[in-house]
Amino acid sequence: MVKREEQQRRRKQAAELMRESGVVFQEREIERIEVADFGLSDLATEGAQIFSLFDTKRLAARVIVLFPYQTEPEHWHQSVGKIEGKEETFRVISGKLLLYTEGEDTLKEGRIPEKSREYYTCRHEQVLYPGDTVTLEPGRKHWFQAAEVPTVFYSMSTTAVDACDPFTNPNIRRVTQVVD
Repeated sequence: MVKREEQQRRRKQAAELMRESGVVFQEREIERIEVADFGLSDLATEGAQIFSLFDTKRLAARVIVLFPYQTEPEHWHQSVGKIEGKEETFRVISGKLLLYTEGEDTLKEGRIPEKSREYYTCRHEQVLYPGDTVTLEPGRKHWFQAAEVPTVFYSMSTTAVDACDPFTNPNIRRVTQVVD
């Protein structure tokens, strides 16, 4: 649950960071920036600001903004009906992105959210800087967070059915409830 006042504040902060990073968008599009708390009501720790550039039947592109040590929880992109799980490519625009996937435990820089520790099983750390690009195949479990500075990056993918993505944490709700 996110208070409307916080939602508006986070949208404005995300828009400012996107502009500073060179992302071009129209003023009226600020209202389209999704402020996602994943139903955990702890936006500063587990959340993301997501701006959908486009979402067609075959392709999707988003700009994701994370504030320092803000984390998008562990999840993966599975097939939904006839739609194959999405292949996703991240490209960092500004800041420092910490990406975690399954594999050898190399976690050094990241901070696993304490109250959700048991739901972060991926510990293979990749540190990405502006211009770095990583592609994840469908079904690969992952999570990411900004390091000590705000981070802005692109998420480009095949068909996105994000509302159907499974999360390791069974308490996650993909649609954020906004209250006054």
